[in-house]
Amino acid sequence: MGFPKLKNALFCRILTYVVVIGLFIAPIVLLACIPVIPVQIKVAAFVVFGAGLIYYLIKNFILLMGMDLFLAMLHGYNTARQQYPLPKAATEEKILRRVRRFGKACPCHSAKPQPITLQYKASASMLIYASGIEKIIAVYHTPFLDKQTYSAIFRSAKSNSNYLKGKKKPLLLDPQQKKAPLNRVTVVLIFADSVDMTLAPTLFDLVGKEAGDGDEISYLPCIIDLHHRTCVFDSVRSPYVGFGYPVKNRGYKMIKKIVFGGRFTKSNAFVALPDQQDHKDIDIRNDTLWKLWRTMKYEIITSQKEMKKRFSRMQHGQIEIEDDEYLYLKWKEAGILLAFQLDNETMTASVDAFDTWDYPKSNKIGKQMHEKMERRITEHFAELGYTVKFIEPFEEEENL
Repeated sequence: MGFPKLKNALFCRILTYVVVIGLFIAPIVLLACIPVIPVQIKVAAFVVFGAGLIYYLIKNFILLMGMDLFLAMLHGYNTARQQYPLPKAATEEKILRRVRRFGKACPCHSAKPQPITLQYKASASMLIYASGIEKIIAVYHTPFLDKQTYSAIFRSAKSNSNYLKGKKKPLLLDPQQKKAPLNRVTVVLIFADSVDMTLAPTLFDLVGKEAGDGDEISYLPCIIDLHHRTCVFDSVRSPYVGFGYPVKNRGYKMIKKIVFGGRFTKSNAFVALPDQQDHKDIDIRNDTLWKLWRTMKYEIITSQKEMKKRFSRMQHGQIEIEDDEYLYLKWKEAGILLAFQLDNETMTASVDAFDTWDYPKSNKIGKQMHEKMERRITEHFAELGYTVKFIEPFEEEENL
């Protein structure tokens, strides 16, 4: 079947769940529409197919989440653009008026270059994955934008953003939200009368390299070339898979509303990103959803077999390192797989926190056993000269 193509990523993402749920729901609906079938049989069918759906979702949870994440990332990439033309009616004054209607103006904290205006808005979060949402807009104007000027402006915006962090304290937080980070997005709006010719072709790559992971903290530089009337910013949205909503996407919406009045302009300057190959065995333009399904299922099965083979040959308490970023630890007959990162300047090993087994089943790890396993990991890195820091899921890391 040559349909649907992965280039229609959003449709593929929706169709995945339509197919999975439909295979179990369709028989129930069909039986319910046939009046001659006894009620007892209809109820039994509802129970059987409902239980089958739950079992299938649990058994294939990793596969479905993996496909959902891949398709979400692909959709974000396919809909992004290297640059957008400004609307015909858009002027610097008009955009500034929209900016000043956003939140409240705050005094600047940093030295030169100072922003024309610094706007701050904070709101409570409806999710347990954030204690609050902060949105900041810093606006700058420069007659000529080169790399040095851009770096100075970005440092100024980041300094002002960090100074405003926590300006408005979130209220009425539940226990989980109190442990969650304060999410913050900063839009750095730069009006340039002209842009250095050597810098102009690389603007999209330049704004995409700035600080922030896009999930809890994000900085979105947005360069408006007034001479050529184009706008360049990192328009690749972060994938949203039903957990914490990425703050980068909030900044994307802020730019869309403030600079473009809620709707992007399309023309010949509406430049798409070049094709990329995100998966070695998948052609993201020409392959179908069904090939992705088969490929990812095969890789998961292969990965599980390799993990079983690895832990079977390992001894109790043995640690194996893979690609200098993954750690395998066997403990009695079970094992865990953790990601880690080494900082050679501070001689610190940042290791993912853990509380469940990865092999043979995802069961809870007991408190005493957990403490012993942490000591074993600490001893391993201590032998290499590193101090271990276990990173919790909601721990906020920020390079000032």
